[in-house]
Amino acid sequence: MSTTSSTARLIHYNGRPTKRNQVLASLVISLGPFAAGMGKGYSSPALASLETSVLPDGLRVTPQEASWILAISLLGALVGDVVGGVAMNQGRKRLLQCSSLPFALVWLLTVFANHVAMILVSSFIGGVCSAVILLTSHIYVSEDCPPLKPSSIIPPSFLPEDCPPLKPSSIIPPSFLPEDCPPLKPSSIPPPSFLPEIASPEIRGRLCSLSKITSNLGMLTCYILGYFMGWRQLALVSAAFPLILFMLVMWLPETPSFLLFRGDEEDAEESLQWLRGEEAFVQGELEELKISVSVNRRFKPRSFTDIFWDQTLRRSTLITCSLVFFQKFTGAFVLNSDAVRVFSKTFFLLDAHLVAIVHASLQLASSLACGLFIDRLGRVPLLKTGMLVVSLALFLLGSHIYFTVDRDSPAKTSSEILPLVCVIVFTVAYSGSIGPLTSLLISELFPLEFRGRGGALATGIGHACGFIVVKTFLDFELLLCLSGTFWTYAAISLGGAIFVSVAVPETKGRSLDDIQRDMEKSTW
Repeated sequence: MSTTSSTARLIHYNGRPTKRNQVLASLVISLGPFAAGMGKGYSSPALASLETSVLPDGLRVTPQEASWILAISLLGALVGDVVGGVAMNQGRKRLLQCSSLPFALVWLLTVFANHVAMILVSSFIGGVCSAVILLTSHIYVSEDCPPLKPSSIIPPSFLPEDCPPLKPSSIIPPSFLPEDCPPLKPSSIPPPSFLPEIASPEIRGRLCSLSKITSNLGMLTCYILGYFMGWRQLALVSAAFPLILFMLVMWLPETPSFLLFRGDEEDAEESLQWLRGEEAFVQGELEELKISVSVNRRFKPRSFTDIFWDQTLRRSTLITCSLVFFQKFTGAFVLNSDAVRVFSKTFFLLDAHLVAIVHASLQLASSLACGLFIDRLGRVPLLKTGMLVVSLALFLLGSHIYFTVDRDSPAKTSSEILPLVCVIVFTVAYSGSIGPLTSLLISELFPLEFRGRGGALATGIGHACGFIVVKTFLDFELLLCLSGTFWTYAAISLGGAIFVSVAVPETKGRSLDDIQRDMEKSTW
């Protein structure tokens, strides 16, 4: 780029940045989590009708086949995490397009399915596409938000020798740091792009939260539509959203960070200019992004084998993976993906579809409200309370089923207030604590240099545990009855509360350095 052109840009773009295009891009990208949420919610109303209907070739979907349809999507999600991580260097925009179009085609395969094998294939591929879309959309939004705050500027002593010289206007004096900021050590300061907890401006948190909100909204939408539609019509409607995502993403720019990493500075500047507004001055931020990319090239993450040799890393891995285990074995995923069938065995006066809609609505509301309490109450008290409340709700629900449904008591049709209250309490407690806090603690407890691999490991274990929970639910029901299954989940949740009390450190209001120092002091 010529000096004249650069000067012209500097003179023209002298206004304040706007958030309009950032919000617009985030809303477009949020169609991805919404489509993934539709996929998660589809199985609940669809399987309820598939088990009672006959497909065109005369084959009926049995309960075991239905459990495989649910479980195989989680195996697909496990594969999707690996595929998404490997293919991320092809570009965020391209990866979104390459996963959204097959996702739409998979729904069409479901629409025209005339054999269980076709549904199994579509469920597996849908799980792959859904995982890739969720991963890529989160990264796209986080990279499109401003990368630095004053307190996150890297001291020059940490920068590699080949970094471009910093302009005086981009250096933030120590007086801008908060009073409670710990002393900065060059050896411990990570690159800005690895600092979502410290370097994120206020808009990033709100935009990144769209992913979880729209995912829950997608699931609720599928529950509502499933009340009025058959499984084929519902699949056809679900195909529209990844197709719309594919078309709209074509008009979005690639993220500036990826373009700089690829060495395309001119396109990176144009992308950043579009995101900040045509009147915004972006040269300073562009230089900061260049520094970030340069440092990231030198940043060497740790390997999985370090878990066996590093005590701190081993403890972080054990805590986070245990939290994921307890999260999945509350049975929440079974209620989300198979709500109608489960509730039809519990409620006889109330419509199971309507109870499922109430469940999804409360889940969405609780996920919205969770952010109001996390930083007030702390992670450990909120997580422990959530585990205890979930355990109590599951125990009472199992007891109600034992004394009414399992014993075929005439009282099972007399009152359904208790099971409805149990479902409501379970949903609020899980969605307001266990669900979001587990993901948050994964990002806080892993050391920076292992956070990417650690998060992938915990996610993979989560999908594996989810597969086991879904696939064994029917077996547990046949062996222990539905009441015994819920009692088992209640006991595991109680064990989770004890584990949180004993092993999980409090991270509220603490820097990552403080958290890691405490992890290093542990004797196990």
